[in-house]
Amino acid sequence: MPNIKFNGLIQEFLKNPNTNITEQLQNKLHLPHDKAETLAHRIKKKYLQATDTNNEQKQLHLFTEVTVESKQNKTIAAYNFESLSNKEFELFTKWFLQELGYSINPEKISAMLGVDYIAVKEGLTTAVLARKYSGVCVVSDAIVLLAQQAKAIYQCEHVIVLVTAVFSEQAKLDAEKCGVELWDVQKVYEKIVEIKKGEEITVRVVLPKYEGTLFDSLLSLEECKVFIIEKRAGEKYDLFLPGVAFPLLTFQAQKGLVTRLVYRVKYNESVGENDGEALIKYDRNCNRLGPDDMEAYTQVKEYLEQFLD
Repeated sequence: MPNIKFNGLIQEFLKNPNTNITEQLQNKLHLPHDKAETLAHRIKKKYLQATDTNNEQKQLHLFTEVTVESKQNKTIAAYNFESLSNKEFELFTKWFLQELGYSINPEKISAMLGVDYIAVKEGLTTAVLARKYSGVCVVSDAIVLLAQQAKAIYQCEHVIVLVTAVFSEQAKLDAEKCGVELWDVQKVYEKIVEIKKGEEITVRVVLPKYEGTLFDSLLSLEECKVFIIEKRAGEKYDLFLPGVAFPLLTFQAQKGLVTRLVYRVKYNESVGENDGEALIKYDRNCNRLGPDDMEAYTQVKEYLEQFLD
């Protein structure tokens, strides 16, 4: 019976490749998160890689005309977008837009080769289509039509297409006529440089002080716009640094009380939740192990600050 259930899940994943496989494995097979992560990785590699590749190739044929090798593309190799996974690209674009002053609608729209956002800046609602193409692709004018459709569907006043490639001349002409703003890989890179310069001018990032409870203080770390916190099933939270695939730490709460807090980087390597260093945990007798809440938060800040240097 378990094998039949597992095979059924595989079929579901094949039909819906954008499903959160780790979460589904946890819920349907009652697996701990670290084992579900490992199994999800194997499933993607064995069953879904070919499917994803075929779908991505169809998208590439639809929205790209040719591939080129140019000096322009080589100049932006300092930020290697092609090395980012889809999840990393999603985290990067969210961080990128927020650093540029956009507030992001919590409900993102998953899309092949990227993600759509509804972003607001200075009262203007903008549909943002972020797509991860190979740096040597030329994106055709088909993307402009897609952008117009997204603008209407999401009922936005403006639309931006952000790609990790370059646009064809026809795409640029069509976009100018239709009022679609295009951000090619060069423009994205230039904006990253602007963001970094702004960070250099400002004082070193100061993480929020302890306030309220440890749980409240941990959640407030996202307010400094350096980290991203994602909620998982079971009142678990992962804290990410944009552009990094694995979380820096994981914490779990129950009724506002942090019951477990784990560092996910050990000896400069990412580790599973069960293999990380637990700053706070409970033993079998329900006794709390670890420092008090205020001291724990102090140690968390010291741990995170090493990634900001």
